[in-house]
Amino acid sequence: MTGAEISIFGAFLDEKLRTSGWVLSRATDFFMTKTARELSQAIVNSFPSRPPVGPPNNWISQLLPEEMQDLLSEVLTDERIANLSEEFVADAVEKLKTKREDRKRRSELEGSTGLDDKAKIFEQLKERKGIKDETSPEDDLF
Repeated sequence: MTGAEISIFGAFLDEKLRTSGWVLSRATDFFMTKTARELSQAIVNSFPSRPPVGPPNNWISQLLPEEMQDLLSEVLTDERIANLSEEFVADAVEKLKTKREDRKRRSELEGSTGLDDKAKIFEQLKERKGIKDETSPEDDLF
């Protein structure tokens, strides 16, 4: 998982930041890595209506599947969440938002043929310049 993803799950583990961490952790499409998306889905399924209460050791066993318990335990011991704060989490959110937008743009670009887009741009430029297509149907021999 990326540092930003670990920060979000770290907030979920922190009692002071848990509510916002729980809300953010549930945004499955927000995460970049498959592992983070799987952990997010496990949180959605295991804690559907409200975040867990108390220290993680009291409720982590409720997280299913079991592999996700191990993963969340690893996050708990990750040194990158040692000094977690609201500002740090907000920064992680911004990084993930930016990356999500980048993925969306890249996906849109990969989906376009390129040629169609260039033809549309060319037609728009001709319209702006007032250039009319001077070919007539009779000129089209083929």
